[in-house]
Amino acid sequence: SRHAGYALIFFSADIPVALSAVFKDYAFKRGNLDVFYLTAMVSWVQLGVTWFYLPLLKLPAFGGMDLHSIPEVMSDGAACFFGDTSIPVYNAADDITGYCSHRTTLITSVYSLSGFTAGIC
Repeated sequence: SRHAGYALIFFSADIPVALSAVFKDYAFKRGNLDVFYLTAMVSWVQLGVTWFYLPLLKLPAFGGMDLHSIPEVMSDGAACFFGDTSIPVYNAADDITGYCSHRTTLITSVYSLSGFTAGIC
């Protein structure tokens, strides 16, 4: 059924993460690695890869965004993060589904902190 296919895709997305965790455990046991240095380097690489893939946003499969609108989108994202409740939230069909919440900062910070904590524990 269709739901089984989605469950299989969701499950298969965890395989690279699991392999990464096994490799990290192996590497940490074999070498003298500083977890904070490693986390910082991973963050820098992720930032670089994110900027490298930014032009893909122009493709319809990735949203079909006009690249000239990126500064406005980044500005709206920052305003939303800092609690501006006048920023609309859109779905894939460009319909407004709601507005940013005053809890956005808390939710985003807890999410980021939990990811950081999972990376060093």
